[in-house]
Amino acid sequence: IYVMDADGTNQTNLTTNPANDSEAEWSPDGSRIAFQTGRDTNDEIYVINADGRNEKRLTENRSDDRFPSWSGPVNRIAFMSDVDGDFDLFTMAPDGSDQRRVTFDDDSDVVDLDW
Repeated sequence: IYVMDADGTNQTNLTTNPANDSEAEWSPDGSRIAFQTGRDTNDEIYVINADGRNEKRLTENRSDDRFPSWSGPVNRIAFMSDVDGDFDLFTMAPDGSDQRRVTFDDDSDVVDLDW
């Protein structure tokens, strides 16, 4: 995950696994970035400060967790997880706590999230 100035200068690499880190999304206040990474043998959700400090893993399970999406007013992160073989929608607090399953669909693999 890289950040840079609007004119393309001052490119800074924030994460150490460029081949595995993807789907980055800024927090509403611009202070953090949520992203998915496959560095843990399966995809998990992480957050990192916009300056590259304080990287934290938010999900930890044997399923793939993907496509983090920050909400604005309720301060939650939505993501998809294939905990039972099909991707379903979950939400969690920005520190990874209070994970809640929102959908229970056996046939659909919804993957494009946006609040």
